Amino acid sequence: MRFIWDENKNSQNLRKHDVRFETAVLVFDDPYAITQPDVTLEDEERWITVGAIGPGSILLVVHTFY
Repeated sequence: MRFIWDENKNSQNLRKHDVRFETAVLVFDDPYAITQPDVTLEDEERWITVGAIGPGSILLVVHTFY
């Protein structure tokens, strides 16, 4: 799987949530991660994935697929 993101958004995410996108993508390595559609928006197809990024660390990631 390939991940792309805007570096400015990455910096904003670090300031706002204290998580870099480089760390957030680890959620997709969790074989037990759960992904479902984000139904809060109608103008963009987004997904929510919850999974482990390390021992004792669970992360929720909102993302798109391209």
